[in-house]
Amino acid sequence: MHLGHGGRPCPANIALATQAEVADDVEEEILMEAWEPRDKRTLVIVDVSRIHQLMVSWCCCKGCPDYETQLFEHGLFPASTTRTSTAFTFSVLEYFHVDAVECKTSASNFSNKLR
Repeated sequence: MHLGHGGRPCPANIALATQAEVADDVEEEILMEAWEPRDKRTLVIVDVSRIHQLMVSWCCCKGCPDYETQLFEHGLFPASTTRTSTAFTFSVLEYFHVDAVECKTSASNFSNKLR
């Protein structure tokens, strides 16, 4: 999952070895195959459908928002504001809210229901 740049890899987050190997005139498809991010992290993404584990590559451009803001911009709510490792989609948060209010479901029972 690429954050920023419309779902494409951040040009500032390409490993230096890859940049040296790729010529300027290479097609974008080849660049996508050779791309390796410098700044990446595996996140647990909780959604209504299930719990996912995805590798996330961040936007590293000068002046880009912090990681938590990048998650917000992609419809994800970080579980913490320091070294985020889990994020929730807004749809699962809304679903949990309705389930908790209407059915009095606890967070642990809701988590088990998603699994």
